[in-house]
Amino acid sequence: MNLIFFDIDGTLLPAGEKVIPLETKKVIEELQKDKNNQVFICTGRCYMQAKEFIDDLKLTNYITSNGQEVCLNDKIIYKSLFPKEKIMELIKISEENKIVWGFETRNNINLVDSKNGLFVKEVLEGYGIVNIGFSNNLEQEIYQFWLFGKPENIAIMETLLCEEFTVYRWSDSSIEVLPKNENKANGIKQVVKMFGENNITYGFGDGSNDLEMLKYVDKSVAMGNALEEVKLAAKYQTTECTKNGIRNGLKMVGLLKGE
Repeated sequence: MNLIFFDIDGTLLPAGEKVIPLETKKVIEELQKDKNNQVFICTGRCYMQAKEFIDDLKLTNYITSNGQEVCLNDKIIYKSLFPKEKIMELIKISEENKIVWGFETRNNINLVDSKNGLFVKEVLEGYGIVNIGFSNNLEQEIYQFWLFGKPENIAIMETLLCEEFTVYRWSDSSIEVLPKNENKANGIKQVVKMFGENNITYGFGDGSNDLEMLKYVDKSVAMGNALEEVKLAAKYQTTECTKNGIRNGLKMVGLLKGE
């Protein structure tokens, strides 16, 4: 069995775009025709932020929130929530360092309802992340936190938090904070447990939150538009996602025949 994992943003979905290119959709359809292939979305987005792309590709297997939720046949088989005892600690550190914080549930990214929150909402929408909510309700099932601020303050937060949490730099002015040891690779491990060890795993990605995945899978592919550290971590480097990167990468690893 081939277990094939695709990041969304920068991999299946070009930066700033809101629709997966038709050529990429055709490639995913080709893969799914072979019953020996199991295709997965593997994204940092929460389920509801990824749902339109999951549905568009007609997939029922997906890993969301950077590995914190894993679904097979549309059923949750694994989830890891942000430890409640760490939530107030994280918020305290954030506010001491003039950081705007938000949190992610299965259903949305929620920001604090403030002028700064509205500004962050506009920034995220520019990246194609829409329908962002506003909430202070910390009693929900929280997967991860999003922190926003001046680049120098975000750099301080990254240093303060990296020992106790998994931290991903999303931009110069934002980071994602997850429970320690949670990442896409751990999500994939939950899938491997279900299917067994005698399978070949493949991963396609471009960002820092794809590093653990690309180091873990048997055959890893970095997009041509990937960060340099991601290219160095992968066994293969394909073209950019806007230049048939998915099709070319699948040919490289032997999942599609060359033309």
